[in-house]
Amino acid sequence: MKPLQWHEPAAYRRAKHYALERSNPWRSAGFAGVAFLVMLALRAMAQHGPDAHPPPWPQSVAVAAVLALVVAYALPALALLLPGSIVILSEKGVNNNVMAGRGWSIRFWAWDKIARAAIEPDTAGGRTYRTLALYDAGGGRLAALAIPDRLDAAEIDAFLSRYGNARLEVRR
Repeated sequence: MKPLQWHEPAAYRRAKHYALERSNPWRSAGFAGVAFLVMLALRAMAQHGPDAHPPPWPQSVAVAAVLALVVAYALPALALLLPGSIVILSEKGVNNNVMAGRGWSIRFWAWDKIARAAIEPDTAGGRTYRTLALYDAGGGRLAALAIPDRLDAAEIDAFLSRYGNARLEVRR
């Protein structure tokens, strides 16, 4: 059976990212601080040597501050406009490759680790999305992966019945 794959709706991934940012605003601020310090350290190293002519410190501090804010806030926001999450169901399990914010997240759940799967509604950013929720044997939620409207639950159920341990539950 050919792997089943889809891109999660970009609006869902954006809403989840911004909810995480609101719950932990120091995450991006810390990243900006580290980027700022790294740029100043590079400036300090550039002033050594007989032919070194780095810009003055006030200009360097201003440029480092602006670049740190761009790297910590603007670039992740721009990256979230692209479809940055792909879900792949294969004979080995469920794979989710996500480019969100400042980096990649590659997650994988083997079929033997997934005890139950359900299509459940999930509200993100004031909108409700259909998600494929994966659960382990203890009932813990492994992931919620948004499903585009064009994808039918029967296609996912066919994969689960062939490779997975359980049938797909549909919750409204």
